Amino acid sequence: WISRVVSQAVPLFAHPSEDETPSSERRPCAEHAQRQRTNEPPVRFKWAKDITADVGALLSTHSMGVADFTRLDQVISNFLNNAKKFTQTGSVQLRFEVRRPTEAEEEERRGWEEEETLQGD
Repeated sequence: WISRVVSQAVPLFAHPSEDETPSSERRPCAEHAQRQRTNEPPVRFKWAKDITADVGALLSTHSMGVADFTRLDQVISNFLNNAKKFTQTGSVQLRFEVRRPTEAEEEERRGWEEEETLQGD
């Protein structure tokens, strides 16, 4: 899933000089032309993946995760599109952190479950 998300994000930040289109077929976008006139460096995309050792071991034997990946895709896509739109210089970094929840996070989650159950009655 992470690889798929990153492969979809990279083209958002690609610049005409970085793609594989032959120079005779390239049409610079207005944004790229503006950056060239002002000598602004292009916005760079960086990403990182941090999977804790205990989760890595768990995933090696149980490769299935439980999440709403459709919603996660949508949220990450919105973040990246906004970052692309509003970042003029520098870089945009997407970092995936896969870890077990802390005890405090587990307690908070249990509180949400109890609240939802009470409201649902």
